[in-house]
Amino acid sequence: MDINSIMKPCEYKNESVSSEISLPYRIYVPENYDCNKKYSLLIYMHGAGERGTNNEHLCLPSMYRYFTYILEDEKLKDEFILIAPQCHPSCRWVEHGWGQSVYDYSKDLISVPLTLFYRLLDKEILVKYNIDKKSILMTGMSMGGFATWFTMMTRPDFLAAAIPVCGGADPKMAEALKNIPIWIFHSDDDPIVPSDSFHAMKKAMEDVNAADFHATLYQHDGHDSWTRAYLEKPTFDWFMSKRK
Repeated sequence: MDINSIMKPCEYKNESVSSEISLPYRIYVPENYDCNKKYSLLIYMHGAGERGTNNEHLCLPSMYRYFTYILEDEKLKDEFILIAPQCHPSCRWVEHGWGQSVYDYSKDLISVPLTLFYRLLDKEILVKYNIDKKSILMTGMSMGGFATWFTMMTRPDFLAAAIPVCGGADPKMAEALKNIPIWIFHSDDDPIVPSDSFHAMKKAMEDVNAADFHATLYQHDGHDSWTRAYLEKPTFDWFMSKRK
């Protein structure tokens, strides 16, 4: 399935945020969109290798597997709006290094592209479309995993559920996340984003008795845990069932 041919390429600009950087993104809206019907929203945040300005970032099926699951399902494809932004090559979604064992999210780490994406969501997508605000889901891999964690930590009431894959988080903020359904994935031999973060966040979430928290650790996938993670169909089914 060629996602780039299904999802419409768009671009968001906001001069008050940046006069130089814009946000390419792709969006899928059901053909029979009905303004009187509420739709779930699934957000996919890509990794560092997919940065660019050409809106051609949805390149590997292993990365956008959840979009494929939805679009191949006759029921789900009429219930979901899908969106995937593209980060500018000069930036990261979250301006934080990737090699630490523990991450500190108490600082102002939001990038221009992520700021633009939040503005796009708040000022356009949630205004133009009848989105069910109790059914907004987000997943991301690697750099996009950081963006998924960051979104939960800075906007804890926004998401109905999240799946960050091989991203990094701040264990000190676990208390604020304990009521969000979360399923995390990592590989123990990840050379780019150390799995220390996975272990620290797992312990932190367990310490606060998180209501619906799941953690899957692979052993030999290196920095490619998303391929296996996104093939875990029970996780996808769990994800699809979540509402606030």
